[in-house]
Amino acid sequence: EINEIITTHISLVKDKICILRGDTIVFKINALQGLSPKLTLLFELFRPYGIGKGQMDDLLKLINGKTGSQLITPDYRLINNRKEILVSKREALSENYFEISEVEDFSKYSENISAEIKSVKKDFSIPSSSNIACLDADKLSYPMIIRKWKHGDSFYPLGMKHKKKLSDYFVDNKYSFFRKENCRILESEGKIVWIINDRIDNRFKILPSTKNALIIEVQNSVDKE
Repeated sequence: EINEIITTHISLVKDKICILRGDTIVFKINALQGLSPKLTLLFELFRPYGIGKGQMDDLLKLINGKTGSQLITPDYRLINNRKEILVSKREALSENYFEISEVEDFSKYSENISAEIKSVKKDFSIPSSSNIACLDADKLSYPMIIRKWKHGDSFYPLGMKHKKKLSDYFVDNKYSFFRKENCRILESEGKIVWIINDRIDNRFKILPSTKNALIIEVQNSVDKE
């Protein structure tokens, strides 16, 4: 009977601080931080996702860490995303997420993508093609993620000081249904860096003070019509 009481309480706590968003389980970080008794409840909440007693310190670091930090178990991946902990099956994530841990990983994502770091000197020229992203390398943090866009995503389009939702950006730029469905973004620490094959985020543009540029080029990009 005591076990039933505990199980019921854990279920009620989970219902209050957790929602299902598609195939992703979402926990509110502020609610996790306010749990009491914290360690016992965290263990019971995350045990179904492969978190054992030996990983509790790693789980606490993830909850209190910065956006983009991750914890991987045999079957699940836990990601700190702004004010949430996202839990997804690794198989499902592999279809929509690709982790970039170093520059060479761009070519592993697709043979049509190349990337390199260049020093920004006086004769440095910023490419004008939307298939090429020219970014301030020192403002980027690894691992970066290439993923599908999702509703609620927003960024600061190059040349603009105000935030814009991607859904509105797609409408304004007359994205076709298929182009929108196939759209991928590059993300660093929860911030959109580049709508791949289109516009970069203004926060990562090359400035007079920039010392190193990350240049990413996509060959044989899809038709934009």
